[in-house]
Amino acid sequence: EFQETEQKLREEQLSLEEENKELMDMNDNVARQHEQALETATTLKSLLEQRDSETENLRRRAARELQQMENKAEHLQEEVDDLKKRVHAGKAIEMNHNDLKKEYELTKVSLRDQRGQVEAQRAR
Repeated sequence: EFQETEQKLREEQLSLEEENKELMDMNDNVARQHEQALETATTLKSLLEQRDSETENLRRRAARELQQMENKAEHLQEEVDDLKKRVHAGKAIEMNHNDLKKEYELTKVSLRDQRGQVEAQRAR
């Protein structure tokens, strides 16, 4: 009976040792998976930080480029306004020139008439 009990205890011990080995293997697997999960989380955090940094850099660059475009648009508008003033002044000068030309022609005709009258009076 003692040998039978001893045999049962050995079998139970072997069974427990085998179960313990399986549990230790499972624990090792869980520890590896946990380590991989931590590495993955660290990598993802790093990638998110990098993406956030790149996004911020792009936002700043876009803001700078927008400001440059606004400045250029303002400068171009000033040039357009200046050209409009010049065109308006050019039209005024042209109108003044045409008025002077008409006055010159009228004066020329008037002087011709006066010359004709003076020559007619001399002839008498």
